[in-house]
Order: sequence, then structure tokens, then C-alpha cells
Amino acid sequence: MRLAVALICLIAPTVRAQTADSVAWGLPAWWAADEQTQFLAREARAAAGLGLAPLATTPLPEGVREIRVRQTSSTRIPLIALRLVDDGTAVSDTAWLWWSSLSDSLVIPMLGSRCAVPTRRDGMTTCPSGRSATMLSPAALLARFDALRIGLLSGEVPQEPPAPGTLRIRGDGETIAVEIRDGARYRAYTYWSPRDDRGADEAAMAAIYDLSRMRTWSGLPQ
Repeated sequence: MRLAVALICLIAPTVRAQTADSVAWGLPAWWAADEQTQFLAREARAAAGLGLAPLATTPLPEGVREIRVRQTSSTRIPLIALRLVDDGTAVSDTAWLWWSSLSDSLVIPMLGSRCAVPTRRDGMTTCPSGRSATMLSPAALLARFDALRIGLLSGEVPQEPPAPGTLRIRGDGETIAVEIRDGARYRAYTYWSPRDDRGADEAAMAAIYDLSRMRTWSGLPQ
């Protein structure tokens, strides 16, 4: 718990320091403290499962940028995860399918030869996705993300509470988390089942998710 509180203290002042017309670096201001704690802990666990350092607490050298797009929940498995790193001279990407290791008996037979050597870490199983010649290059993929303003999207804003006596049910869907680290600056946001008919930001997130999903699945053996 002390670690989670320390992480929030580390990130929150960066949000307050920004001017009104700049990107809100850090976590969305409308997230409650417990939501911030849960998000940071969840992403740290996922990073460990992918064999990565947690992005929220790992500053990068000046001029280096990293973007992570991860499907954090869905009614369908496996989920996707994508990492893009721009070191100022070259761009690289890595993609995975991932799921809870408790679901190995369901997912691994379903994937068959498409995931010949799954990796298990901290209760998470991952299947790395390669790169086919027909894919966008890492640099082109990053350019598409930047054109979609991945660093400027607001994230899902809170919905109005339901009227007294009513119950709101979301139904099937998935949550997509975006983490961005630019040197010493970090920000993150989430969207639930983004669609292109709900405003410019959500339409952009829907396109980012589609690109991430195509990158992941298209790199797996057929």
C-alpha cells in the first residue's frame, strides 16, 4: 500500500504543474485515489508478466519515448499488448497475446501451432507475435499513432450517474489502456470499447486499438 501511495505522489504533482492548454501528464484527474492505485498496480503486474519494467516508475533518457497499448479486460481471450519504443534514431515494436495462466488449458489448444512456446511469468502467459513483411514498419505504425493524437487523447471521461432507481449495465466489451513515457514524463488513460461514433477522441482510440490488434494477430503463424 505504501508503494502504491508513493507512486501516486510521484505522478500527481506532474499533472498539477501543467498549464491548462497542455497535455495532462500523469493519470486522469477524475480518477479517484483508489482507481489510480489499482491501475498502477495492475500495469506493474502486467509489465512483469511481459518481462518489462513498469513504465510508470521507469523514466527514460531525454528524447526517448515509449508507448504501450494493452487490452486489460474483455469477455474474450486472449488479449493483446503492444509496445513501441522510439529512441530518437530508430523505432522498434513488440507485440504479444496474453492471458491469465489459469486459462492455459483453454487458450493454448485454441491457438495451436500459432503459439508454439508460450512464456509464463507471475501468473500471466504470453505468446510473442512476430512481424510479417506486409505489416506497417514500426516507424510507420508510430506515425499513424501520432497522426491519431495518441499522446493528446483525453481518455474515457466519467459517465453521468444513472437516474435514481435505475441501473446502468454495460454488457460485453473490453477495456484498453494506453501508457506513454516521454523521457521523465508519464501519462496513462483508458477507454472502454471505443467506437468511432462517439466523438473525435474515442474514434481515434478505436483506430489505435484496431491497428494494435492487427499488428498482434497478423504477426502470428497461420
